[in-house]
Amino acid sequence: QGDIPAAVKTLERAVELGRQLLGLDAVTDAYRLVHAEGDGLSGLVVDRFGATLVLEFFAAGMYRFRDVIQQTLARHYPESAFYWFAEEHVQKQESFDCRAPEPPPPGIITEHGVRFRVAPGSKHKTVFFLDQRDNRRLLASFCQGKRVLDLCCNTGGFAVYAKALGGAEEVTGVDLDEEVIALAKQNANLNQARVRFLQ
Repeated sequence: QGDIPAAVKTLERAVELGRQLLGLDAVTDAYRLVHAEGDGLSGLVVDRFGATLVLEFFAAGMYRFRDVIQQTLARHYPESAFYWFAEEHVQKQESFDCRAPEPPPPGIITEHGVRFRVAPGSKHKTVFFLDQRDNRRLLASFCQGKRVLDLCCNTGGFAVYAKALGGAEEVTGVDLDEEVIALAKQNANLNQARVRFLQ
C-alpha cells in the first residue's frame, strides 16, 4: 500500500509528458500513455484509442494497483471507457487472475487528419501500431504520384496514409489475416482512399 502514492505520481508524470510536453492531443486522439519501464511503471502499458483506454498488465504487483491506476487516469480522461487484459502466459508466470471485461465496440481514431477504425480487445493485441504515427506521415511525404506496396499491412495504416495524405497514384496492401484486411478496407473507405487490399 505504501507504493501507491509513488505509482500515482509516476503515472501523473507519464500523462503530463504525452499531453503537455509532446502535445499529442493536438495531433491525435490515439497514443501510448504509459510505456512500462520507459515511464517508470514496470508491468503496465496504457494505450489511448479515442474514448477507450486500454491497460495491459505484465506483472501481478501492477495489477494489484489497477483500481488506483484507473481512478488516476479517469481524472485526466473523464469521458473514457476502460478495457484491461493480461496475456494468459503472463498470468501463469505471475500467478494472478486478470478477468478482462467485454471488449468495447470498435471506435474511430484520428491522427494527422487521417481516420482509422480500431477494435481494442480483438485477437491482435496491438490493435493499431501507435508507435508508427510519425513514420506513417514521413512515408506519405515520399508518395506523391508513386506506386506503393504495403506488405504485412495489418489494418492499413501505411497504405491509407500513402493514398489519403501522400497522394500516391496506386497503393496495394497485403496481409495474411482476413480480419485485418476487412478493417483495412473500412479504413480506406473512411478516408475516401482507393487502396487495393489482398489477403
